[in-house]
Amino acid sequence: MILVKNLKIHSEDDLSLRLDIPSLEFEKNKVNILLGPNGGGKSTLLDCLSLNLPLDGPGREGQIFIEDRELSKYSYHDLSLKMSYIPQQLDWNHSFKVEDILNFSVFPRSQKNELTNID
Repeated sequence: MILVKNLKIHSEDDLSLRLDIPSLEFEKNKVNILLGPNGGGKSTLLDCLSLNLPLDGPGREGQIFIEDRELSKYSYHDLSLKMSYIPQQLDWNHSFKVEDILNFSVFPRSQKNELTNID
């Protein structure tokens, strides 16, 4: 379960409110959908959930919990064991399939995968 409480994100340039979520819950093992207009804060919320926009920065407040543990207490590795995030635009110059990209995030979880040298 992911729980968002009193999340407020202000724009860094003019301090206008970009995101204001009093409470939001994503249920575990359920399909959860973020739906809203352009500029509605969907990407900003995902940036917060993926630690790309930490809540300890200026103009940011609120709490996010994953399974009753505050998000800020997770390392990137521990967080990768709980969830995966693929941004809409990637700055890679490769022709990866979506399946390949998903496997990158699954790799730390798999006991079967081993690094091999590829010449």
